[in-house]
Parts: sequence; structure tokens; C-alpha cells
Amino acid sequence: MGFNRTEWFFFLKDFLAQDHYKVASRYAVMAANSPVLATIYAGKEDGSAVTDRSSAGNSNGAIRFWTDSSVTSLDISILTANGEAIFLKGVTPSVHGIYINRQILTSQLVIPLLFNNNVETDTGFTVPGGILMQDILLSVETLDAGETIDIGLDGSTTNDPNGLIAAASIATAGYVHLGGTINGGSPDYFDGVVYGVLMANFINGAEGANTVGGVVKLSSLIPAAETDANITYTCSAGSDVFTGYAVLILTKLPL
Repeated sequence: MGFNRTEWFFFLKDFLAQDHYKVASRYAVMAANSPVLATIYAGKEDGSAVTDRSSAGNSNGAIRFWTDSSVTSLDISILTANGEAIFLKGVTPSVHGIYINRQILTSQLVIPLLFNNNVETDTGFTVPGGILMQDILLSVETLDAGETIDIGLDGSTTNDPNGLIAAASIATAGYVHLGGTINGGSPDYFDGVVYGVLMANFINGAEGANTVGGVVKLSSLIPAAETDANITYTCSAGSDVFTGYAVLILTKLPL
């Protein structure tokens, strides 16, 4: 007895050359309008679901997988080995070509996040060497009262599990302000920065303290020779319902 499944097939296309863009990529497949990972299969008759968060082995610019036939729409986040990020929202099996304009140097990598109870989790995405990480955003879709999240990298050179975001609250739904706040006091002071040290240089002040605090926004360049700058995240112990997204702003340098 066969499985009742739908095939999903996409191929990357160079927008300017109007040709197949043969480049390795990693991708995460999510339920439509949700950061929750969809159940996908490597073949029409395969009985076991793909367990990796992002499918590997897409060396020729082609993405192919199967879902149960009841699935009619998905969100897909893609990162190529050259540092181009693409987010497909609400795609259907009838969509096949994914155009990439290689002259656009800045893109946004959408990373699905799910509670993990204090276990550092590899997202499956690796920032290529020579790519500049300009900024990061955090969106909480399902809040988790009293809990926080760290986001960072575990590369051989760039190894900092909270280098992008450090102990940001996931207790309120919506986009999380990472840059701190100004508080009235004696004197007025600045605190609450939850950017990691790869994204900002800062000092949190305090009421009545000698420092009023401050923040300088940073960007971080992945060394050209680094091949394993894997993006990871860790929710605090006790997290059990959180879902959300990180959006990492990436720029390919022209030189």
C-alpha cells in the first residue's frame, strides 16, 4: 500500500542570467504562517519523516521533498552557500522557480524557533565565510511566561552561544526590543540591552550608579575561511510553549 503524498520541487534561478542557479543551500520547511516545522519526507514511499531541521545535500540549486497530501501551503526559508537568503511565504506545490537577484547584496534570513528547555539547538543554518551580519530581530509568536532566549553561533572561530541575542524575554508576543530603554532616575540611566556582544557594545546602567549606561550598535563579519559558523539558540530551563522567529540581516560584501 503506497503513501498518499504530495511532491514539492523548487529550483533556484539566477534573475539576471535567467538560468538555473546551481548552488548548495540549506532550508527549513514550516507550516504556513507558523514557525512550527512541517513534517516532510525524502521520498514518496519513505515511511520515516526527515528529522533534520534543514535538509542537507542540495548542491545543485534544487529542493525536493514530499508531505502528506493534506498539506496545501507551506513557508520555506532558504540560505545559499553564497549568503543569499530567501523566504517563501504561503507557497503551493505549483510554485517551482525561485528567482535570486545576485546583485542585491543584503537579504533577511528567517529562522524558526521552538522551545527547547535549556538545550543549545542547531538551527541547520550556517552563515558563510565573508558574510557580514548586520543586525538581528526577534519575533515571539507564542509567548512563554518567565522565559528567555539566547541566539548565537558555535563555529570553530565565531563561537558564542549568546553572541547575537543574550537572555531576551519571550514572555510577550510580538517583536522584542533588543536595544535597551532609558529610565528616569537620579541620574537618568540606560539599561535592558539584550543584544549579544557580536551585535552591540554596551554597558547597562543602574539607578544611583556611577555609570548611566549606553550602547553602540555593531555588525560582525564571519571570517572568510570559516565554514562552520552554525546558528544556534537556547531557551531558558522551563520553556515549554514558545514559538517564534529570528530574522538575521546578512550582507555580501562587494570586495
